Amino acid sequence: MRGCLAALVPIGLLAVLHLLVWRTRRPRRQYRALAALAALALALTVAVGLVATRLGALPPFGPRDALDAIVLFAAAAIAYMVTYPPVQADSPSMTILLEIDRAGDRGLSRGELTHVEALSDAALILPRLADLVTGRLATSERGRYVIASRGARLARFYVRYRAVLGMEKGG
Repeated sequence: MRGCLAALVPIGLLAVLHLLVWRTRRPRRQYRALAALAALALALTVAVGLVATRLGALPPFGPRDALDAIVLFAAAAIAYMVTYPPVQADSPSMTILLEIDRAGDRGLSRGELTHVEALSDAALILPRLADLVTGRLATSERGRYVIASRGARLARFYVRYRAVLGMEKGG
């Protein structure tokens, strides 16, 4: 149980660091920066915990407590990072959901949705293409997008994963 409680400290620290850094200046490589913040939060928490234990402010941490803390922190940090993409960018599904919500009880027809500015290429496609280039998953050469080796590996992984799950191909 102590390990579980100890994992909450770096998760909280990760959230605070994320807020402070992104409010100051959003990093160009956001996912790498978020992973670095998670590592920093864990390292700071471990360092403070070790110093506090050595000074007698905390009772010694057993191996089981350490394993609990590491597993819970890793799971929570990954879950935290997985929640970031919908916040970081407007997804088509979330944009559609928000537009339907704005329409209220009258709702929206499919035809009305096709004319929503928030669902245009400029709002959804172009920012995703820019993200792919920034993340080095694709390159832009003479106005054409070309998949990079890193992007090809990622695409193959997801194609295989979808096949294992028995899901149809597509995005």
